[in-house]
Amino acid sequence: MGVRPPTRRQTTAYNYSIMGRDVFLREHRGWVVRDHFDRYLRETFGDRPWSMLDVGGGSGTLSDYLHELSPRSRSTVLDISPDLLESNSRGAWKTIVQGSATELAAHVGQQRYDLVCIHNLLHHVVDGSYRSSGRRVESVLRQAREVLAPGGRLSLFEMSYRGWPVETLCGRLIFELTSSRVLGPLCRPFGANTGGVGVRFLPETTWRHLL
Repeated sequence: MGVRPPTRRQTTAYNYSIMGRDVFLREHRGWVVRDHFDRYLRETFGDRPWSMLDVGGGSGTLSDYLHELSPRSRSTVLDISPDLLESNSRGAWKTIVQGSATELAAHVGQQRYDLVCIHNLLHHVVDGSYRSSGRRVESVLRQAREVLAPGGRLSLFEMSYRGWPVETLCGRLIFELTSSRVLGPLCRPFGANTGGVGVRFLPETTWRHLL
């Protein structure tokens, strides 16, 4: 069973080139992007060239933003959606690659990156089975570490849901509902654009354990 690709409804919802920079910053907790990355880029790279891989980078908004902060950067934007990739701004500093995050190592070949960003993606790596989806997420993270240059950093930004009395309960219930071909579409009127595809949220403790 392969990874379920996003629907047209989902790609429209994730297209920050349509929604604008303000929406992007709000959904990425603007202070995280502004303060953390601005400080990290200045302290780590200064004026020297550096490279970045944006896994699930979609319309390239994060890559564009970091390039504005650090104009000597070069970015590779990898995404499974041709519609989102088509929305990317073009430039000699940016490489656009269509493909699944689950095969990122094959897509980038021998290239190694100073920074690998996986933002708001891993909860979308689903294939219809909760356990096998988890193994796919672990594989993505393993491949991401493998394509880091010496001294490189992995930046992970994810949503976390904490259930009770079991931490993973809430996320598991959401997965079972949204991944169901029968029940999933019924979730869409309530704001679940992943209905019929699936989404796999984890508590913060589990995300940290995976790293």
